[in-house]
Amino acid sequence: MLHWLFENLGIDYQQWRALTLVSIKLDFRAPRLEGSLRQRTKQGGSAIFLLLFFYFFMGLMLSPLVWLNKDVFLTGSIYLTWVMFMMAALVLIEYHAVVISPDDHAILGPLPISSRTYFFSKLTNVLIYVSLLTTAMGLAPMISYFVAFGFNPALGVAAVMATYLCANGVALAMITLYAGIVRLVHPRKVRRALSYLQLVMSFMIYGGYAIVPRMLNRKVFASMSLFHKSYWMLLHPATWFASYLELALGHWGVGEMLPAILSLAALALLLFYADKKLSLDYSEQLSILSSLSEGKHQGPSALLKPSAFFKRYEGRVISLLIRNQFKFDQRFRLAVLGIMPLTIFYLILGLRAGPLPDPFVHPRFDFERGGLLYLAVMLFPLILKTNLATSDSYQASWIFYATPASKERLVLETKKFVVAYFVLPYLAVIAVVFGYYFRNPLHVVAHVALLALLAHIVLQISMLLNPELPFSKPVRKGERSSRILTAFFGPLLILMLLYFLLHRVYADPQLFAAALGGLAAVSLLLEKAIMRRVRKLTRKLQFLG
Repeated sequence: MLHWLFENLGIDYQQWRALTLVSIKLDFRAPRLEGSLRQRTKQGGSAIFLLLFFYFFMGLMLSPLVWLNKDVFLTGSIYLTWVMFMMAALVLIEYHAVVISPDDHAILGPLPISSRTYFFSKLTNVLIYVSLLTTAMGLAPMISYFVAFGFNPALGVAAVMATYLCANGVALAMITLYAGIVRLVHPRKVRRALSYLQLVMSFMIYGGYAIVPRMLNRKVFASMSLFHKSYWMLLHPATWFASYLELALGHWGVGEMLPAILSLAALALLLFYADKKLSLDYSEQLSILSSLSEGKHQGPSALLKPSAFFKRYEGRVISLLIRNQFKFDQRFRLAVLGIMPLTIFYLILGLRAGPLPDPFVHPRFDFERGGLLYLAVMLFPLILKTNLATSDSYQASWIFYATPASKERLVLETKKFVVAYFVLPYLAVIAVVFGYYFRNPLHVVAHVALLALLAHIVLQISMLLNPELPFSKPVRKGERSSRILTAFFGPLLILMLLYFLLHRVYADPQLFAAALGGLAAVSLLLEKAIMRRVRKLTRKLQFLG
C-alpha cells in the first residue's frame, strides 16, 4: 500500500526510506571521532535529549494556564502562540542544520535522486524533528486538556491536533519565508539579521518568565475571557488552531468554524510552496548564493591585523581567527552578544528588590538583589567556551593539521584570548555598574578581582574537561541550545562558593586577602593541569572535514 502510494506521488520509496533513516540517525548520533581533544566513546543524541528536557520544562510552566481559566479559546491561544514562537525561532536560527544545507547538493546531486524524493525525505525529517520537540513542550498542556475539566477525550484530541498542526505549520511557514527572503537578500545578510532578532527574542524569553507572572496574578487571569471574539483576532494564526478546542466543546458557530477552515487552507498552501523550496535545485541555488560576495568591499580593518598582545605565533593566529570569526560568523557573534540581554534582565530583576548591596558593607548573599548578576558573570566565559568549538566553516580547520603550528599552544592561546578580549571587557562593564551603587572604588576593584578569579576558574574547569581547537566541529541539531542549558549547572556550584565567601570572608580584610590568594593558587594549579592534559591529548586530534 505504501509503495503504491509513493509510486503514484512520483517518489522512490527505497531512496526516501534510506535518506530519512540516515537523517534521523545523524540527528541522534554523535560521531566517534570529533575535532576536539576529548575523544567521545559514547554515541547518542545528548544534545537532542537536553533540548527535549528544556522544552518539556517550558511545557510544565505553561500547563497551569489550562487549569486556571475555563476559557479554552483564551488558554489555547496563549499556549499555541508560545508553541509558534519557539518553533519559528528554532527553524529560522537553525535553518541550515534543521531544514536544508547548501552541502546537500554537493553530496546528493551526483546521485540519481529525484527532486520530489528529496523533498519528501527532507519534509519527513523536518516534521519528525519539529514534532519531537513539540511533543516535549506540549505533553503537559495536552494532558491537562484531557483532564482539567473532567475527563474529556474530545477536548484532549483537539488539543493534540491543534498543537502538532500549529507547530508543523509554522515550521513550513518559516521554510517558505526564509527561502523567499534569500532570493532577494544575500544569505549572510539574512543570517546577520536573524542573529540580532534572536537577541531580541532571548530578551523576550528572559523577561517573559519574570514579567508575565507579575502582571497576571491568579485571580485576574482566572476572570479573563475571550468568549466575545472579534474578527480582528483572526489575524493571529494561533487563534485558528485554538478554535479546534471550542469545536470539541460543541461550539459550531461561524466564529469557530471559519478559523479552523483557515488553518487547514493555510497548511495546504504551505505544503504546496514547501514543495518548491525543499529540493536539490534549491540546495544548489543556496550554495551558489552563499558563495557570492555581498556586494560591498570589506576594506582594511584593525580586526584583520593580529594583536600585539600575543607574542607567540600561535597566539597571534588565534587572535586573528577569533576576532574575524566574531566579525563574519553570525552564530559566534550571537553567542558573545547573547549575554547582554541576560545581564540586563538579571540587573533589572536585582534592582526591583533595591540597589545592589556592597558586599563589604552588607556581607551576605542576596540572590534576588545580586546573585543573578553574579550568575551571569560565571556563565559568560562558559557560554563562550561552549560556542568556540563549532562553526559552519569547520572544514577550514584543515589548516590546523597542515601547518607546523603547535596544536597544544593553539588550544591554550584560545583560552587566553577569551579572557583578554571578552571576559575582562565584560567585567569592566560590570565594574562600572558596581561603582555606581557601591560608591567605593576600592570595594569595586576587590570585588571584581574575586569575581574575575572565579570566572577564570569556571573557564579553566571547562577547558580541563573538554579542551578543543576553535571552530573545528560541525554544528548539529539541538547542540547549541543544549550546550547553553548544560552551562548553567557549573556556575551554580561556583555560586555556592561565592555564597560562603560573602558570609564568612568579606567582613574580614585578612580573610578576604587569603581567599584571593587561595583562588589564585587554585587557578595556577588548574593551568598546569590543563597544560598536561592538552599535551597528552593533542596526539589524538583528527580532522573532521
